[in-house]
Amino acid sequence: ASLHERSGQIHRVGIIRGRYRPPGAKSGSYFRGVHLLSRVSVRDEFTAGARDLVPALVSLFPIAAIIAITAVDIGLTRPQAIWMSIGIYTGLAQAAMLGLMNSDASTLVIIAAGVIINLRLLLYSASLAPYFADRALGERLPLAYLNIDTVYALSIATFEHGGTDEK
Repeated sequence: ASLHERSGQIHRVGIIRGRYRPPGAKSGSYFRGVHLLSRVSVRDEFTAGARDLVPALVSLFPIAAIIAITAVDIGLTRPQAIWMSIGIYTGLAQAAMLGLMNSDASTLVIIAAGVIINLRLLLYSASLAPYFADRALGERLPLAYLNIDTVYALSIATFEHGGTDEK
């Protein structure tokens, strides 16, 4: 059952205007380019998403530990390693940047590598943007920060199934 069917409540209805038609949407739900998107409570959405992410997040802890140990091993202080984790965010970019730091690459090359690797997150956000068009900027910014590979894969799969949490 979809979240909507389980919760039995709709907190608001958003409108996506234009030619865009979300993948998996039924053609009968459109009228002259306007799609009505029913929404359940934020708590229900968060709970379903958190439940789906638990297996993936468990697998990230060993990777995070390895990156943290490597960062300290090559000379970063613990606070620097923490700030690197917060600022650079993705493990792939952190690992590449730490490898470049260890090989004494220039600061410009290290920063460029991190930016280029993380550009994929911009593409993820762009493909999810139509699904969040009705959200306020204050809601979208934290969601964009949390949009990593696993979150994107689960999100797009959910939206392609018409907004349900069924796989």
